[in-house]
Amino acid sequence: MFYRYSMVRNYIRKSHRAQYSENDIAAALSEIRSGNMSTKRASVAFSINRTTLIKCMKKSGCPENLGTFKRVYTLDMECELVMHIVELQQRFYGLSLSDLRSLVYEFAERNLIKHPFSTTERRAGRDWTMSFMKRYPELSLRRPEATSTSRLSRFNKVQVGRFF
Repeated sequence: MFYRYSMVRNYIRKSHRAQYSENDIAAALSEIRSGNMSTKRASVAFSINRTTLIKCMKKSGCPENLGTFKRVYTLDMECELVMHIVELQQRFYGLSLSDLRSLVYEFAERNLIKHPFSTTERRAGRDWTMSFMKRYPELSLRRPEATSTSRLSRFNKVQVGRFF
């Protein structure tokens, strides 16, 4: 039997582990470094796992990702990608789902980013794309339609105001 691995689209957290903020970790680390508390006392006082505090002490900061999944793009890269897609939408160039998946793959390849996307299909995964669309609801996918350049040039604020 063949099982296809797919990412969970609507993940609901079931545990209460790692429910602390970066401020809590920073406060605990400052208490440890000042000598007021040991790592064990700070872990109990701030409700942070002791091994997490030790890792943060060694790396001089909190790890970005506490889970098993790693981000493909940074927030700045994602914002740049979203701005490019929105600009394409404003120029009446609609993107389909397959176009978006190809665009995301090409963006990763050109910026030399390590990614989990399919190199044979040369596209991003469907699940990754759907979660990307959930993170940025201002994006909309459309089937591209042919629009003449004269129609595009005449569709501006002045012409529409004159019509109404």
